[in-house]
Amino acid sequence: MSSHWRTREPLQNYRAAYIAPLLKQAKAIAWDYVKQYTAAIPGMQYNETELRADFPTGARYRLFGADNPDGMRGLYLDKVTEDEPADMRHGFHSTIILPALADRQGRWTKIGTPKGHNEFHDDYQRALDDPDTFVGLYKASDTGVLDPEELRMLRSSMSADQYAQELECSFEAAIQGAYFAREMQTLEENGQITSVPHDPALSVDVWFDLGFNDATSMWFVQSERSGFRHRVIRYYGNSGEKMAHYAGILNDYKAKGYSYGRIVMPHDAKAKDLRTGQSIEEIMAGYGIMVEVLPRTDDVVRDIELCRTMLLKCWFDRENTKDGVEALKQYRKQWDDKRKVFQSHPYHDWTSNPADAFRQFAVGYMPVGASPIRSRGTGSVWTR
Repeated sequence: MSSHWRTREPLQNYRAAYIAPLLKQAKAIAWDYVKQYTAAIPGMQYNETELRADFPTGARYRLFGADNPDGMRGLYLDKVTEDEPADMRHGFHSTIILPALADRQGRWTKIGTPKGHNEFHDDYQRALDDPDTFVGLYKASDTGVLDPEELRMLRSSMSADQYAQELECSFEAAIQGAYFAREMQTLEENGQITSVPHDPALSVDVWFDLGFNDATSMWFVQSERSGFRHRVIRYYGNSGEKMAHYAGILNDYKAKGYSYGRIVMPHDAKAKDLRTGQSIEEIMAGYGIMVEVLPRTDDVVRDIELCRTMLLKCWFDRENTKDGVEALKQYRKQWDDKRKVFQSHPYHDWTSNPADAFRQFAVGYMPVGASPIRSRGTGSVWTR
């Protein structure tokens, strides 16, 4: 846990927020407590739709989900609590929360479980050297909160990594259920996450995943003719933007020297919008950008195996693909708490769209000179 504060006079119309990775999580975790601990205050009002508690003084407390970051832009806040920030997308704190606190010189608190070396880990390391930030790391073996017999039972029923992460607050434990943990570690060890500048001699392929209620993701890849080495030069993701925004991104990099090869989208780019009667494929064509749409594939297990093979052939630019690489490291299986096993399908959070965009690349890539063979429901395969 870390908490940052400044000494200042209290403001009128105080605004505080609790944020979980998903809005439904925030409601399940905190909404009942908000009402329970404020019910005795005369004149309290609650907005169930907005998960907002209004105090008679004019103060307001509201719950948010980091799955809709753009819904928080433009807010002014005095106090924010971010719960499980390791499950929030990279940059959420710096680009959404800090600007919301700036005008009011607000305070923030982060609480959560370590999940590898991600932004939460970086924040923790910086906080250790910041005199204005309180840092607390509370291991179950030190606090005495849980009975020793309970800890013994937990240790016997969990893997060493699970116990170290969940009970002992270890940032070094492997992320449980991470699909690409071994491959991403290999890339780090082999120096394949490094500086990878744009090569003007190679065309740039762009691989999309489309987010209608969440983020849209784009990987910019330069593949060498052999097909055995791929230069992943850039990742871009955003949410709440229309396709004009992404067309603008493509055109911006074209103006900077990118020569595009394939611009590839998933099958839902052909779906017609009921309001406009146009598909995303048609909208992009209207901006002068011709896209290729891959057929639908429902074999997630096979596709993930293709991703594992493809990852080892990739060199990632450390700075320009940072958010996407972090997503690949954290992309993981859904945990079935009742049966105590990992399910076969992925856990849907901020990592899903970057991983799905990379999956489009792994499934749809064709070496130069290959001929695509398409069959219903199986994606793209190729032959020479």
